[in-house]
Parts: sequence; structure tokens; C-alpha cells
Amino acid sequence: MTIIDADAQKVFVRFQIPRDKQHPEPARVANLHWTANKGEVTAAYRNFHNTGGNNIMLWMEFNIWALQYAGLFSHPNLLHVEPQLGLNQTEVVVSFILPSGTEKLEKIYPTIGHDWSEPDKAAAHYVFGLKGNLDIHDYAYSSNYTLKNAIQTYKNGNARTAPKLHLACATPGGGNLFVDLKLMR
Repeated sequence: MTIIDADAQKVFVRFQIPRDKQHPEPARVANLHWTANKGEVTAAYRNFHNTGGNNIMLWMEFNIWALQYAGLFSHPNLLHVEPQLGLNQTEVVVSFILPSGTEKLEKIYPTIGHDWSEPDKAAAHYVFGLKGNLDIHDYAYSSNYTLKNAIQTYKNGNARTAPKLHLACATPGGGNLFVDLKLMR
């Protein structure tokens, strides 16, 4: 068992809805080579429903904004974020890139258009593509079911875990990884 103690900005997250009747494991992200460019990131950001199926994968820092975007956390005193439909389902697979990997990667942000709405402009600062190389051990995985339970414990202020979000994750080698994340409240 390994314990990772990380600042949220040092962990990247992606929520993936499994395809119909797909077992959750194939929905885990395990790419080792990332080659995003600004054009691809901007196109994926603007093509919200992935029309044509050509979008590259976009990521977020694992923080309150990402949890709001996935529809897993809300609070009236936080910046309003419109959740993406479906990302709050229990069977959604959550892929994490751990600090060992994020330090190897460059974040590629979308190019903000002058004709974009204000909410789109604001959200573009939180979503990015990746450039760089990873090792399979730079990943950890969970499910929304596990994440929702961890968030509930975090929100309730459990003395053992607060002020950190304590999350059990699976690793590519089949072991368990416990990630303690200091999230901004």
C-alpha cells in the first residue's frame, strides 16, 4: 500500500463515461505519449459533444472546480460551474495522473476566441490537453462511486480525513493507492 500526499494542482483528473455495456476498465486512460497542440485542444473544447469522434482527451487539475464540472460537488459560495451531463453517474471511471507524471507534462490550453461566451472563456482556463511522456505507474484510477463516498466524508468534516480528501485508487499493477489531496474549500 502506498500513500501519496499531494496538492490538488499536482494531480490531473479525467472523468470518462464507459461506452454502452463496456466494462469500466477499458474506460481507464493509460496513454503513455501525449502530443496535444493548441489547435487540437481548442477544437476539442469547442466540440462539446465530440461530433465526428475526433476530440483529443482534455484534463483538469483535481480541485473543487473539477468536482463541480463533474457534478459531484457544489456550494453557493463557489464560482458557478455548469456541470457536464452524465459525469456524475456512479459508473463513471475517474483517471488520475499523479504528481510523478504531472511534473513530466506540459499543459496545453485552448486558444480563447473573441466570440466566445463569458462562461466559455472562464472555463477555458481550467481545461487542458497534455504534451509529454508518462510511465504506466504515473496513473491511478477510481470510480465515481468511491469518489462520491470520499467527498461525502470530506464534506462532513470527518476528523480522520479533513481537511484532505482521502481516496482509495487502483493502480495499473493491481495494488491500491491512497491519495490524500488538499483541496481548496
